[in-house]
Amino acid sequence: MRNTGSLTEAEKDACFCLSTLFLHCEMTSDDIALIAQSLHRLGIPVDQLDHILRYEVFPILYPNLLNPAGIWDYFAEADLITRVNGLRTHQQNVLQMVGGNMAWMILGGSVLTSWAPVKEMLRQLDQGTSSEPSSVLVEFFFSQRSPILSLSLHLLSYKALTPWNMVITKRMVARTAAMFDFHRVLFNDDSPPKSSEGIA
Repeated sequence: MRNTGSLTEAEKDACFCLSTLFLHCEMTSDDIALIAQSLHRLGIPVDQLDHILRYEVFPILYPNLLNPAGIWDYFAEADLITRVNGLRTHQQNVLQMVGGNMAWMILGGSVLTSWAPVKEMLRQLDQGTSSEPSSVLVEFFFSQRSPILSLSLHLLSYKALTPWNMVITKRMVARTAAMFDFHRVLFNDDSPPKSSEGIA
C-alpha cells in the first residue's frame, strides 16, 4: 500500500492531526472529539489513516515519545510535511526499516492506545451515528498550525520535529492580553492595537 506520490492537501491535514497523538499530554474527551471531527471532514478512509499513522507519521515522530522535554502544544507542520513527503519519495534502507519496526514493537502500543478512541469516534462520524462536527472547533484546531505572534521554534537536540512549548505560548498570550488592556485604558478604546510589531 506504499504511496510514492506527494501528499495531497487532505493528507497533509491528516498528518498534522495524527501528530497530536505523539504529544506529551493526556488526551481529554474533548481532544478526542476534536481530532476525530477534524479527520472526518477530510474524507480519508480509516484504513488509509491507519497506514499514514503507522508508516508515515510514526517513523518521524516516535523519538518524541522518548523525549522527557515536557508537554508541548503541537509540531511544526512544514517540517512534518517535508519529512513525510521524503519518506514517500525515497525508499527506506534495510536498517531504517528494521529500526522502524523495532520502534513500533516497543512504542506502537502507546500510540494505538491514544488512536483507538479517536478511530472509534471517527467510525461513528462516518456512519452518521454521532453529532455533526463543530466547525468552530475544527477551524480553531487547524488555525494552530500557524506560528503564534511570530514565536521562534526551540530546536531539540535530536533530529526530531520541533513542537511548540505550551508555557512559552501561554506567556505570549498573557503579554498580548496585557497590551490590549493598556491600550484600552490609555485610549478608552475596546478595539485591539492595530499592530503587534515590537513585541519581544
